[in-house]
Amino acid sequence: LPALLVFTAGLGVTSPVRQAYLHQLVPAERRATVVSFDSMVSGVGGVGAQVGLGALGEARSVGSAFVVGGLATAGALPLFAAVRRIGGRPDRIAGSKGGVESSCPQGLPTVATVDAIAVEELASSTAARA
Repeated sequence: LPALLVFTAGLGVTSPVRQAYLHQLVPAERRATVVSFDSMVSGVGGVGAQVGLGALGEARSVGSAFVVGGLATAGALPLFAAVRRIGGRPDRIAGSKGGVESSCPQGLPTVATVDAIAVEELASSTAARA
């Protein structure tokens, strides 16, 4: 169960980063096609991997399915390294302010106020109603 939690958290972190990278790397006139293709391949790969690793987990053990899935993921690392060597504009956005040219096109939101009720105030208003 902890491994599943770590895996799911990893997906939650990597997916937005990959999408932002694609949005900056691909020219606007081709972006919809590339993002759609990425989504389609991810969906088909995800279904295939889940079925295959599930069958492996039932035939052997859940641990062996995790090892095979981890090795497949590690096999993608050279591809990520090759993309990093391209040295495109998205590789150098650290520290830049969010704007039209970065991965946060609307800019970073500013929180003006937060509505909050103190616990004591909530308890006293609940007691007064009773």
